[in-house]
Amino acid sequence: MCLHPLFFAYDRERDILVGAVDIRHSLNEALLLDGGHIGDGVRPSERRKGYATAMIALALDECRKLGIEKVLMVCNKENTGSAKVSRTTEEFWKMNKRRR
Repeated sequence: MCLHPLFFAYDRERDILVGAVDIRHSLNEALLLDGGHIGDGVRPSERRKGYATAMIALALDECRKLGIEKVLMVCNKENTGSAKVSRTTEEFWKMNKRRR
């Protein structure tokens, strides 16, 4: 059994869980097609506020620490919000790889 790191975004001022992100160290066939290395979720009332972008950026840093050089991120094609976050964090990943 492989445990996956799971991180939570919590707003202390409002005492609410904003979202969560988990990292999968390795991918089986199912995750290669539908899942990828990073899974995330943001509370509906907190979407479009930058939380997913921040959580995934931090998850990408954790992937780097785990030695995952190429990260697969997938989303449903109808989920335009997740697609935008993926593109944004992909640019973040590339920029930070060049700096190191």
